[in-house]
Parts: sequence; C-alpha cells; structure tokens
Amino acid sequence: MSTSQPANSRSSNRKRDASAAGMGPPGKEGTKKKTKLDIALETKLTELKEALQPYWLHPSWERYDPDVFMEEMRNLGLQINALTTQTVGAYISDGRLDACLDMLGELQERLKEEFPSTDPQQAKRATTARQNMNKYAERVRTHLNALVDQAGVKPSPHDFASSKRWRVFQERSDAILCLRPADKRGLPISLMHAAFCHFTYHFHDPTMDEHTPKYLNMAEDLCREMPSAFDNEADRRRAFEKIFVPLDEKLDQHIEFSLEAKVSTAKETGDRPDVAKTVKYNGGNLVLLLEEFKMESDGDVYMQICRAYEVLCTDKKNKHLLKFGNPVFLLCVLGPYLMVCGAIYHENAHIEPLTPLLPMFPEIGIEGRPAKIAHCLRALKEGLDAIQEFWQRAGILDNTNRKATTDKLSEPYLVFNCPDNDLLRFEEWQGTFESLMPDRNKIDKPPTDESPRFLAKIHKAGDKHQYQVVVKFVYNHSGVYGTDVHQYLSDNELAPTLHWTKNLHRGLVMVVMKHLQLEKDIGGSVELDAFKGKLGTRASAVRKELEKIIRLLQAKRMVHADLRPKNIMVKVDGNGDIITGTEEPFLSVIDFDWSGTVGEVCYPPFLNSRIRWPDGAKAYQKIGEKDDSILLENWWDAFEKGQPANEKGEPAKFDASS
Repeated sequence: MSTSQPANSRSSNRKRDASAAGMGPPGKEGTKKKTKLDIALETKLTELKEALQPYWLHPSWERYDPDVFMEEMRNLGLQINALTTQTVGAYISDGRLDACLDMLGELQERLKEEFPSTDPQQAKRATTARQNMNKYAERVRTHLNALVDQAGVKPSPHDFASSKRWRVFQERSDAILCLRPADKRGLPISLMHAAFCHFTYHFHDPTMDEHTPKYLNMAEDLCREMPSAFDNEADRRRAFEKIFVPLDEKLDQHIEFSLEAKVSTAKETGDRPDVAKTVKYNGGNLVLLLEEFKMESDGDVYMQICRAYEVLCTDKKNKHLLKFGNPVFLLCVLGPYLMVCGAIYHENAHIEPLTPLLPMFPEIGIEGRPAKIAHCLRALKEGLDAIQEFWQRAGILDNTNRKATTDKLSEPYLVFNCPDNDLLRFEEWQGTFESLMPDRNKIDKPPTDESPRFLAKIHKAGDKHQYQVVVKFVYNHSGVYGTDVHQYLSDNELAPTLHWTKNLHRGLVMVVMKHLQLEKDIGGSVELDAFKGKLGTRASAVRKELEKIIRLLQAKRMVHADLRPKNIMVKVDGNGDIITGTEEPFLSVIDFDWSGTVGEVCYPPFLNSRIRWPDGAKAYQKIGEKDDSILLENWWDAFEKGQPANEKGEPAKFDASS
C-alpha cells in the first residue's frame, strides 16, 4: 500500500534514525525506527531462543546424557540468549555461529551411540530421550541456520550508511571494492571503463570552447544556492536538481528510483537513491547516473550510494547488463559538497571517487571554486555521453551513432582482473586484454604491485593476425613517459618495439610494447638481475653493450635515469645461456618511466634509499647527462662479484623452471 508523508516529517524521521545510530549531533538522542532487517533478525533470534528452551526444562534427561551433551547445550543457550540483532553480524564475521553449527553436528553424532544398559526398559527410555534430544538439536540447527541466512543479508542502502553496519559486511568476500577499508580495492576505476578514464581526463584537463560558459553558469548557480541552510534533504535536492537538470535534458529523471523489480511501493524510505538519470531501452530504464543527498550529520553518503549501486546490479532484471559491467556514475551531495564516483560490476561492485569532495561555495575569479565545479560538470557530461555510446556498441541501446554501427563489442567483454578493452583502441589497432602479466624472470611468479602490466593481443582492423604485447600503465608524478627515448633505442634494436603511448589522463600513461617472451627449452629474454654474480666470462661483453647504450643516449642528449639490472633484459637460449656470440644486440632496455631529454626530466618524489644513486639525485631535481654512467658504475662491481656461480668463473645459465 502506498504511503506518503510531508517532506519535513520524512526528513525528521531520518534524522531520528541517524541520531539513534550514533550519527547525529552530540547530546541528541532518538528512538531508532526498526528496519525490515531489524524485525526479521529479531524474529529469527526469538525463534532460536525458544527452540533452546527444552534443554533447560528437562533435567531428567541428564542420566541419558552422552558425555557432556546437556552441559554444552546449556553453554550454547547462554551464548544465544546473549545475542542481539546488533551483535549477530559480529558473531557471523568472527565465525562463532559457524562454530555453534559444527558443535551441534558433533553432538548429534554422539546421540547415535547406544546407551550402555542391561535393563530393556531403561534402554528404551534412553532411546526415547536421545530421539527427543536429536529432535531438539535439529530444531535448534534449523533456527540457527535461518538466523545465519537472515543476518547475512546486507542492509538497505540507508542502513549501510552507518559504519556500525557496513564495517561487518565489508569484511566478507562479497565486499564492495570501494576503498573502505583501504584494502577493499580492485584495479583503478579509470582502467576498468573508458568512460571513467574519459571523465578523469576532462576533469583535470578541461576543454575550453563555446560550451564552457554553460557549465560556468551552472557552477556559479550551484555555488550561490547550495551553501544555504536547508531544512531537509528534499529541499536541498530540489534546489540542486533545478540547476543540474540542464546538464543533459535528454535523460529521464526519477525521484526515489526503484532499484529492484520486487520492492515495496512505499516512497521516501531511504532504501532508494534520491535521483536516477536513465534512458529508455527495450528492457526498461537503463541507469547512467545515481544521485544521493544527505544533510551534514546524517551518515555516510558515499557508502549509502555504493550499496545502492550494488543492489541495482544484483537485481535479476539487470543480469544481462553485468556481462558488460553495467558502468554507472554516482553523484554524492553531502551538504554543500559534491563528489562524483565511478562504479562498475565485475565479480564484485568496484567503486572509486573520481573527484575530491568539491565545496560548492562562491569565489571571485574564473579559476576558483566555481571553475572546479564547472570542470566536474563538463567531465560528467562527457562521461555520460561515453557510457551511452558504449551501450550502443553493446547493442543495448538503439544505435544513433553511425561510427558505432560496425564497431560492436566482443563477448565476453570483461576479462577477470583486467582493464577495459576499449583502452586498446588506437589508430588502426584494436585488441583484448588476456591477463595480469607474470614476473619477467619466473613464469609462475605472481606480478608485483609497482605499475600494473598486462598481457594482451592486438590486431589491425580487418587483419586476423594478432600480436602478443605488454600493456603497461605508468602512474607518473610528471604525467609523461620517455616515449622518445624508448622509440630511439627500439629503432636501434635495444628496446622492445613500441606500438603506442597515450596519456589517458593527468598522471596516467598507457604504454603498448612488444612482449619479450621466455619459453622453456626455447629461450627468450630475462632480467639481467637473474645473473647477479653469475656472469663469469660474459661480464666483459655485457659491460661493453651497456656502455654502448649509454653512448647512444648521450649522443642525443637523452637519459634513461633508472638503468639498473631489473630494467635490462638479456637474451638467453633454450639452455638458459646468455647469447653473446652474434653481432645482433643481446640486451634490451625497458621501463622508461623517468626517461627523457637532459635538463628537462626530473627524478620522482620518492627514490629507493637502498640504491646508490648519483650524487645530487633528489626528488624533483633535474637528471644529469652523466647520471646513467654514474649509476652503472655504482652498481656494476657489486653485481659482477655478487655470488659467483662457481670457482672457475664459468658463465651461468638461467633456469626458467626455478
């Protein structure tokens, strides 16, 4: 049955809920309104406690007690009687309720043992008693399982805004990967869908054109209206939407949008996002943007909208969208502050803020706070357009983009733990990610966390031949990659073939290069680091090749800046022996993150203190012309003498199976 309340009354209810949950202003208390989850938990807990009562009412069973059955059941009763709806979550996360179920199983096994008695009547009474014990144990097990199942249901989005609620569920394997707590994280969200990468690019490097005044005017209006003291969320939402709707008037707006197909028709429950922006398709409403508004003291707006997105994705009616990740922008308004997030579903819900919390306060000057809001609005419009084009290519939306007609997405589109394949679209090339890249030395070793590297295959449009490549994402303080240095050494066959570099957004560069493979019994390339103290008679040839590389760089006033054994690949044969007997280069330099022109590139903000860098190498200091030579000199002797392979100084072989 549909219900309605005045806006002020509904807001007051929410305030009381927040206060009772410990989120309200200090010194103010309220009676917390029970949620559906609270009521269901309370019912299951009551049923469980009632199921335990027979063990307290039949002390005559003691004489037929196998071992300490009655004592353990009483201990279980004490534990259950102490449980409340607030503490059930902790019992589940700590595994204590699972332990109770295991104990019941063990006790029921004991009940199968025969009672040692020569008196037939006593044996019969014992059998009856044991049957009753088993009956009650099974009843307790049933109610305990029901309680576990009920308590395992995640709260509504509104309840998830409380840290007392979300902290329990964020410890589970199905946690939302939203950086709360910090270890609940997946790949960076800008890698997981091109629309979020697109947003980030436009937010940090905004386009200035004839459309810019529209966004500046919207931003100035928001900064004039949002700092006001609104009486409730609904008033703030109405004021915001009046200004915000023109961002994209083609989108349909829904207030208190229904996330699930089977939900109550009651409005303003807090279980629905305040606003959803959608487009029509043959499956109903396709959500592109969810919005949530909260007063300053009314809970965690970020966690609430994270849970709302998860509910949206786990509803059966949206299952067909999940194979494409169901990308959605999330907009959080907390008082006079605005934040935009990206969300995509891949095994779990992956969510990450795309902006800081932006104050909607007025300021004189075009580059002030209103300008940041304007850049955010422009970036959001670009991102929403990108998601719509994506759904057109996926065949979900009717295609209105001629360019996309022959550009359908491949299925399956998502690859576990890999970025969006749309990022591998450059010039006439396109490709698909395959997997995280294993360690370069040991095929089966898991990858490190420094800069994400992925194996992928690329091909030219209309060409079936595929090339194996490595795709590296460089998070750089300067936002650049040493493309010229890499290309120069590649032209001299001293670096992997460079297919493409692209600044995805400020601080993130994508690099696509040839994969230097290593195969058992065939050979390939491994890090020079694998031969520490094992070069033997090959040391001279390796040193000369390194000096040759440095001379080539210095001739062009270029510097690598991190020319160490882990960034130098060496060719080996099928026996693991370094190949030095030919005129072809046998070394390849990789990782050009700091490389560039002398006098222009700088050292990064953090340098490994365990490495002996050239004198003067400090954070943000210019990299000198001789720094490659100095760095080589600093590490070479220790590397060559490390731990010799044998006393004769014979060259070592690399064992790919080690």
